Amino acid sequence: MKVRLSIILCFAICSFSTSCLAQSIGKSEQAPIEQLKELLLQPSKTYVMVVAHRGDWRKFPENSIPAIQSCIAMGVDMVEIDLAMTKDSVLILMHDKTLDRTTTGKGKVSDHSFDEVSELFLRDGLGRSTEWRIPTLAEAMLVCSDKILVNLDKAERYIDLVYPILNKTQTIDHVAIGSYKSLSEMRDMTGPYLDSIYFMPKLKESSLDVDDYLHHYFSSINCPIVQIKFETENAQIREYIPFIKELDKWVWINTITDNRSGGHHDDRGTYDLEGSYGWVISNGFNMIQTDRPQLLLNYLRAKGLHD
Repeated sequence: MKVRLSIILCFAICSFSTSCLAQSIGKSEQAPIEQLKELLLQPSKTYVMVVAHRGDWRKFPENSIPAIQSCIAMGVDMVEIDLAMTKDSVLILMHDKTLDRTTTGKGKVSDHSFDEVSELFLRDGLGRSTEWRIPTLAEAMLVCSDKILVNLDKAERYIDLVYPILNKTQTIDHVAIGSYKSLSEMRDMTGPYLDSIYFMPKLKESSLDVDDYLHHYFSSINCPIVQIKFETENAQIREYIPFIKELDKWVWINTITDNRSGGHHDDRGTYDLEGSYGWVISNGFNMIQTDRPQLLLNYLRAKGLHD
């Protein structure tokens, strides 16, 4: 892997100083968000970060305020939420391009004004209407402020609108965005904003020129996390895990489906915890995005890997 030495040298020059960071989140007397922000820049060997996919959607509608609040209450480290934009350029929390699956409305989000979508109700995981409304990004970030880290999915599409909201809510340092795109592609999409936000490069089995891809990111912007996706246990992309951890990066895995984690997924965890979460941790992953945050937290706490 031809450029790994240069990546290490560039990382040493460009990375944030971590000399005064806490060695263990559990021993810090700081507020929880300060602990998490420091931990994000200096992974602990005895801590696994939990990321809740679309919030706690098994109890509340996905991408909703109560789904986020539930994650905060249970002690999740980061919540993943999705962005969409209304016809009048208001950023809302919504995974799909259409309103049909998750709300009482129909049609494309982009065909409706915010006033129109604000009248709708969110549906739960079984498709039933609830009392909850669609939140704006600003509303969600105010809930997250000083309480939990955030992964904003699809944020790069709207970065010129996202960044001012993060700035106003004082949550820029709470947020990470990610993509499979190259650094040059991301700069074309985000301009100077990329230098002011945490970024997560993503790798998968079909990724090409991985060394160059990582080198360009690590030598240019702050990337505290690398995500790896693979369908089979013997995927060669997993060979990068030790190298990434050498650079004090978090190694993120999605256990939300079997084809993202080589079969070691959340549903397997309901009857085989060691074959699910135990396997991914023993293979070097220390940041897990899950659809079952409470199950994962219980497992990690029993193992002494989470507060």
